[in-house]
Amino acid sequence: MKILGIAVSEPAGKEDEEIRGKYGLADLRQVRLARITHEAWGQGVSLTQEDIAFKLLNYGVRTVRRDIKALAKRGVIVPTRGQ
Repeated sequence: MKILGIAVSEPAGKEDEEIRGKYGLADLRQVRLARITHEAWGQGVSLTQEDIAFKLLNYGVRTVRRDIKALAKRGVIVPTRGQ
């Protein structure tokens, strides 16, 4: 998927289904969030939380912020612009 001048992966199909089945929807959201932000970071782009919420994942900004905090508690850094 090409958005904002970067290429990020589509949902990972079977892998994402396995994560959702084993760990639930919240963990799947967080895996996707981490995947997309790290792919963008690898291309030299820092996404805003609004870009992530509205243009990429179709979630609210509050959900994205909550997921970033949950990932941080697990030691997963989610690089975003304006943190």
